[in-house]
Amino acid sequence: MSQQILSDATATAVMFAGEVAENSAKQAVQELYNQYGTDQIGACGFGFVTIYGVRANSKVGKALKAIGFRKQEWNRAFQLWNPGSYGGQNVDIKEAGARAYAAKFKEITGIEIYPGSRLD
Repeated sequence: MSQQILSDATATAVMFAGEVAENSAKQAVQELYNQYGTDQIGACGFGFVTIYGVRANSKVGKALKAIGFRKQEWNRAFQLWNPGSYGGQNVDIKEAGARAYAAKFKEITGIEIYPGSRLD
């Protein structure tokens, strides 16, 4: 398989995976929110996912930008903050969304993606 075909297929998979992974993250966020019953329990913070080793001007990089990832200059990684679009501040719930997003995204694309969180 040529590199061009592989690149096009991966870029298309990224677009599809972004939508499916976001739905998976929203489901995980809702499940944990229902378990807590409120976001007033626990620490405040942020959730995110990170992808390393993708060039910004590649087809995959452009596809990542199209689904909301931003290129971080200081570590040369793509990051997407708040997968699952949770409007509260609970770091546990935001991290659950990040973990669900990362798992589904990697399952579909095979691209190594890392969930993370940071306390506020």
